[in-house]
Amino acid sequence: MLKYFRDRKGAGWLLGSFLLMLVILAFVALYVPDFMGGQTGLGASGDVAWVDGSPISTREFLQGYQVQEATYRQQLGAQYSADLMRQFGLDTMVMQQLIQEKVMLLEAERLGLTVSDEEVSRNILNDPNFQTDGEFIGRDAYIALIQRAGMSPAQYEDQFVRQGLLRQKLQQLVTDGLLVSDSELEDEYRRRNEQVHLDYTVVAKSDFQAEIDPSDEDVRAYYDENPDAFARPVQRKARFITLTPTIFMSSVTVSNREIERYYQENITNYSTQEQVQASHILFKTDPGVDEATVRERADAVLARVKQGEDFAELAKEVSEDTSAANGGDLGVIPRGQTVPEFEQAAFSLPMGGTSDLVKSTFGFHIIRVTNKQEALTQPLDSVTEQIR
Repeated sequence: MLKYFRDRKGAGWLLGSFLLMLVILAFVALYVPDFMGGQTGLGASGDVAWVDGSPISTREFLQGYQVQEATYRQQLGAQYSADLMRQFGLDTMVMQQLIQEKVMLLEAERLGLTVSDEEVSRNILNDPNFQTDGEFIGRDAYIALIQRAGMSPAQYEDQFVRQGLLRQKLQQLVTDGLLVSDSELEDEYRRRNEQVHLDYTVVAKSDFQAEIDPSDEDVRAYYDENPDAFARPVQRKARFITLTPTIFMSSVTVSNREIERYYQENITNYSTQEQVQASHILFKTDPGVDEATVRERADAVLARVKQGEDFAELAKEVSEDTSAANGGDLGVIPRGQTVPEFEQAAFSLPMGGTSDLVKSTFGFHIIRVTNKQEALTQPLDSVTEQIR
């Protein structure tokens, strides 16, 4: 092509220009679609490992690494350094942890274990990290705290809370099936607590080796009688390169256009749907039970509620739902998680409001809304640095 460009007096220059145009068009055709599709420099999938075909993404690894790094940074203070983290093999530790967690999640899914939104909400409300003086810090403070950790509430609730509860259920399922006998308990107690006093003498084998001369037959007999002593498990030689993300972060530039595209593609991670925190008192209408009698009982309790009696105490006293032990508290409920009659009544009530009797397929409910959270989408400006 250079030869053609040098030939400015003939047709070669035109031919060279034509060839250069073909190269430019080929480049545009091959690479621009990938760029517009949002591919990254980490490969088409952006995954760093796979467990039984299920990927562990680069983002999961980076988030796990940053969480562990922040923990060490807080613990070590001025002694913290990136070199020290490399010596610790922090990247390997994070990867092993992610693989172990993925294995447990896949097994939990295989066994059909699930975690409801109500369980997630209850876990967050009861988490000491999100409480002040025993009370939940509030939605805005909660969101701000999660964002400071470099993630959205949806990411935190799915990757940490929901998956953590799922692993707990799997561990409980495994340990609940274990029985420890009295003799096993006694043996373990002795192993941990019994002590002996003894005197001993160290005898070096080298003092006696010169006096012993085994024959070939002795060696062969010993070898035949102890084959396991000479067995060697399967071994592999491996070469690998450890790449610490922090080494490359300073060399990566993320444009505002890429940030906006990521935001639009993952808008659900930055959105929180409308939710209410509600309690209820339930009177079941089972088959064979006179519904009029049940309504009469429910009306009598509703009158007591309107007269100012403590709602939680009444729920503990008369509610026929499993939530009675918690004073009727159902936690935070997003739309689509309850039967339509209950949802319509709960979401139409003001904060602190109490419903009249609400009839559903379960029976008669008296509903009280203790908190409301409007649907919210965080603006791009507030999450730009997090995305970057």
